[in-house]
Amino acid sequence: MRRGIAIGVVVTALVLTGCSQGSGSTREDRFGDGWSTGQVPLPSPSYTSSPGAVVAPIHKAVGETFSVESASGTLAQFSVTAITLDVACEVSDAHGRPTDGRLVRIDLDGAATAALRQPLAFGENAWSALPEGGGAANRHVWASADCLPDTEQFPAVVRGETNVAGSVVLEVPDAHGTLVLQVAPGLRWSWTY
Repeated sequence: MRRGIAIGVVVTALVLTGCSQGSGSTREDRFGDGWSTGQVPLPSPSYTSSPGAVVAPIHKAVGETFSVESASGTLAQFSVTAITLDVACEVSDAHGRPTDGRLVRIDLDGAATAALRQPLAFGENAWSALPEGGGAANRHVWASADCLPDTEQFPAVVRGETNVAGSVVLEVPDAHGTLVLQVAPGLRWSWTY
């Protein structure tokens, strides 16, 4: 019984101190596959190892770049070049969009290097909208296929050695709020619209 308690105390101490990692570890440490935003240190390792822990998105302004980094350099770099609220659907069979809100168009461009081995998601499940002042995220925001010709849509998945440009159209519940993009676990950015 005492041996079990002693082992539990040692394991808890190791988790709380992060073993040999200091509190200044980066997202690269967390992913272990070379991914990092290259911009912010993570909270203590015990926080990131908690089940269900959510890393807050890094807020960006329109025109600012956001990137995925590794120890050897930048793997991919993107920019939101414009956010336009209350756009009209350009495709004739738009099925009456929007159904419960407003449409916002996000124009993006970027590039991924050959060193990017894991694909980055920009599709339907990568986006969410938060109402102004906080509240629950609206995950049912995708309208690109209904509102843009294929040639204008930003790719749903970006792989290595690719230059990309295009737009995403989202249905948002409010005239003002925050758009959140998560391209991979823990790699999140946000923009105010």
